Parts: sequence; C-alpha cells; structure tokens
Amino acid sequence: MDKKFKLCFSIPELESDTPTHHFHLYELLEELGKEVSILLVVDKPTVKPYRFENIQKVHLTRFDFFPLRKLEQSICFLLARVRGCETFYIHYSLWNALITSLITMLLGGRTFLWNCHVYRRPRLKEVRTVETLRKWFNGRVQGYVFQWVDRVVTGTPSIVSDYGKEFGTPINKFVVLPNWVNSERFRSFSPCSAEKARRKIVAFVHSLTKEKGAAHLPFIIKEVMKDLPETAFLIIGDGFYKESVRDEVRRAGLADRVDFLGYVANLDVPKYLSRSDLLIVPSENEGFPRVLLEAMAMGIPFVATDVGGIMDIVAPPQTDYIVPKGDIEGFSKKVISLLEDDAMREKFSKFGLERVKEYTLEKATERFKKMIISTA
Repeated sequence: MDKKFKLCFSIPELESDTPTHHFHLYELLEELGKEVSILLVVDKPTVKPYRFENIQKVHLTRFDFFPLRKLEQSICFLLARVRGCETFYIHYSLWNALITSLITMLLGGRTFLWNCHVYRRPRLKEVRTVETLRKWFNGRVQGYVFQWVDRVVTGTPSIVSDYGKEFGTPINKFVVLPNWVNSERFRSFSPCSAEKARRKIVAFVHSLTKEKGAAHLPFIIKEVMKDLPETAFLIIGDGFYKESVRDEVRRAGLADRVDFLGYVANLDVPKYLSRSDLLIVPSENEGFPRVLLEAMAMGIPFVATDVGGIMDIVAPPQTDYIVPKGDIEGFSKKVISLLEDDAMREKFSKFGLERVKEYTLEKATERFKKMIISTA
C-alpha cells in the first residue's frame, strides 16, 4: 500500500498498561503505520500513553468533559478531512462515527465503524428506569449511526446476522474483520509446568459483570471443588460482581482456593495464562471474545457459552466445550470433565495453537488494508 494513503483512526484509549483488549489495537496500528499515513485520535484523556514507532501524528484528547471532548475531536476530524484525509475508522465510539459521517457527507470521504457488542435493546414501551431509558436512547443512536456510516465493521457472520435483525441494517453495509492476536507475544511465555503438576488452575479473564457471566462464578467454583477439591481458580478482572463473588466464595470456605487479582495489564495476560490449565468464559453476552484467541495462542483449553460470535471462531474439538447459554450446571460438568482428561486437554491445546493461525496479527493487517482499499 502506498504510504500516501491517509487514514484517520479513532481509538477509545491509549494507556500503555491498559487492562483491556485495546492493547491489540496498538499492535495493529504499529503494523499499519509501516505503510499507511495515520492520524490517531484518542477518545479519552491519557495518563501513560503507549509510544508508537511508526505513527508520528497522535492527538491526545485534552478535555474529559464530554461536550468539550466531542467539540475538540470534531475540530480534529474536520482538520484531517480538510488536509486530505478521506477515510475515517472509528473503533466503537458512536458519537465519533456520527461526527465523521456528517463531515464525509458534506465534504466527501468514508467512515468505517467497528462495533461488536450485540444485545437486545429495550423498546420504548419497556422503558421503566433511567438505565433502560439510557439503553433505549443508545440503541436509537446506534441504529441511526449504522445507517449513516459507509461500513459497519464487525467480527463474525453471526454478529452481522444479529445486527441485521436488531436494527434492520442491510447486510451489504457490513464488513467482517475478525479479531487477531500477536502470537509472538504469547509464545514468549512458556507454561509453568512445575506449578501445573501440583494442582489444576482454572482462569477467568474478564470484567466481573453480568454480561461476562460473573454471577455464575460461585456456582461453577463450588461444583468443580466438589469433584476436584485441589483445583485453584484465578480471577482476573474487576467490576460490579467482584465483592459478591468474593463473599460467596468465602462463605463456602473456599477463599484459599480462589485468587482475585483485579485488573492486570493486557500485556501481562500471557504470564497468567501460562500458569493455567483451563480458561472459562461463562458469558451471557459476547461479540468476538478475544480472550479465546489469547487462550489458543497460549495453548490453553477453554469452556465457553454459546453466545455472540463464539461458534464462528471455534471448530471441533473445541465445539464440544461450548455450552448453551444458561446451562451453568452443564458448563460446570464440562469444566470438570476437561480438567480430568489430560489427553483431551493436550489435544485441545494443539488444536488451539493450529486454529489461532487463522487470526494472526499479520493476517489482520492484510485484511484491514484490503478492506479500506476494496471499498474505496
């Protein structure tokens, strides 16, 4: 690709020690910056910014107050367009997608919006609380933005189908761009075999929210401990359910078997996965959970619920350990059976390492470049 190609890329944050999967975006931008001239606009103020080697133009937003922040970013986007940038790629921010869509409608150009959160929005007649009103309003905004942008970019075909049903957006408006993982970063961590030999460790790496299935953790932990009392759990993440999960575990007398680490930098996730025998993803809602790719890149088996685009990512024998949403008893049984079956975990590990080759950083970079060129 010609380095003269100009791309304005909006990213939610740029913290170098972010606990989110946005760190994977930094790695993609480093690769893209080798061939594309990128103006990076950071949506939120930054404390410890990640330092790029291949991107010279980074706008760190100064204002935290939402109206001023959006005014500042609007000026930045407008200047980018006036200076010859015709392509805008917005990661998640509906408001930035709305702003750039209006700019490109008036001055020409294209707006791509990445969005991968699929859940049913409340209808107006269902609004009873401030929270449901907020969700209804956001759903209306999202529907309008989907109409106005040139392309909605998302992770899997299943999510495209779900968005089409929820918003009535034409299928040809969507582009599928799978998530990715930098396998080299994960391969640099070797599994801690000595610790694994002493006891089995089950990891949960997600926000402790309802959407991520945090409310199910006490049941899963207690069920697993009944059959495999030497098992330990590693809970990485924070959120609304952290204290309630901790309290239930304590009341069950299992506090010494469950380690709550809180948020850790995504850069450090491989270190913790390397200590684990199994990852659990009991989510009630997902898009394209990158944590599954992280587990595969680390050679770690997993048990997950069948939500969002998960079934698009996995393939046999992994599909045998994807459980219907809500079947937490069945989920726990799958965890136990996989922990007890060393041969299956080894098979699962090898398959994951092979499967993740479809989702490398290198392939994602090529897919991204092809996407923004082919839709020009």
